[in-house]
Amino acid sequence: MVKITKSGDQYRVNIPKEIILQTGWDENTELIIIPYPKDLSDPISENTPVLMKKITLEREHGRQFKP
Repeated sequence: MVKITKSGDQYRVNIPKEIILQTGWDENTELIIIPYPKDLSDPISENTPVLMKKITLEREHGRQFKP
């Protein structure tokens, strides 16, 4: 089960080790979380499904940037 904790104005999402191992993510992985309503006219609520997508950092001239 994924757990969310709060520290001040920030939140931390703890993902189970089994998911991390299966996806190949590590402590350097960055994710974007996107609401995914069944119908675009549906409001976003606590029951709205979400997608998690890994952000891949690319290198240009030795520096990392996000596409």
